[in-house]
Amino acid sequence: MSERLLELVGVSKTYEADASLWARLMGAGGAVRAVSEVDLTVTRGETLGLVGESGCGKSTLARLILKLEEVTGGDVIFDGRNVTGLGPQHLAWFRSRVQIVFQDPQSSLNRSYRVETILASALRLHRGLKRRSDLREAAADLLRLVGLDPAFLDRYPHELSGGQRQRVGIARALSVEPDLLVLDEPVSALDVSIQAQIVNLLHDLQRRLGLTYVFISHDLNVVRYLADRVAVMYFGRIVETGPVETIYRRPRHPYTRVLLSAVALPDPEHELPTETALTGEVPSPLAPPSGCAFHPRCPLAQERCRRERPELREVGGVAVACHLVES
Repeated sequence: MSERLLELVGVSKTYEADASLWARLMGAGGAVRAVSEVDLTVTRGETLGLVGESGCGKSTLARLILKLEEVTGGDVIFDGRNVTGLGPQHLAWFRSRVQIVFQDPQSSLNRSYRVETILASALRLHRGLKRRSDLREAAADLLRLVGLDPAFLDRYPHELSGGQRQRVGIARALSVEPDLLVLDEPVSALDVSIQAQIVNLLHDLQRRLGLTYVFISHDLNVVRYLADRVAVMYFGRIVETGPVETIYRRPRHPYTRVLLSAVALPDPEHELPTETALTGEVPSPLAPPSGCAFHPRCPLAQERCRRERPELREVGGVAVACHLVES
């Protein structure tokens, strides 16, 4: 059994945009590349944190992993099997192995159904349970697993708090006994005190069930607590990736340094990066910049950055895409 559970090899996603007046005024073509040539590996039992600004492509990458959208380039390999062109007849196998927990538990749960019905539908499909008593007992076990009383089975989502709804969302994802959970900003819509409870629950579930996580978040403190490795994304590309403590203690890419400089990290030994602000504007996806996509905003950009696109390379135990980083 391979230690590599998920591999992304050159994964890209391009959307065909309408050749509108706006696009013509921008001098751009009719295509937007949301994700560009992403290479990532997630090993069994680990948590990969995926961070970056809003709009950088994190959620699009999550949908590509889950096959909610199809890639336009590259391959998604799960448990040694290339699932890029997986047909409908094999999706049940894949859906039972990979699940998602969404950002907003209010909109991700059907408000017309009681919690029992929400959980039973997945149990019936993936575990083959048919009797009402068996379905209810299995659903009750799922609620206990996420720290909820089985009495919540008879409630509707609007009768639950935000944290309780997110626990139901986690229970629904676990109902098919997956190997990989993609967690797309799972605590950002919750109060701070509830965020800590959900993060601790995820940590405990991973330890008990041997789960593998792809944890997408803009909260760098939460990522540091939960993740083993981190991948920093900018403008659809991975610009730095490696062990979370290595990157947090010594970020090498200028963009990573700017991200970390904006966060109060509870570590007295942490040396704050000198870059404290971005310059320039976020580039338009309809008119991507030449060379390094970050160069229009980079406080250290040089002429080479404007001409040549850097590739990921190993530097000091991490992979970084920047011309300015010395080996």
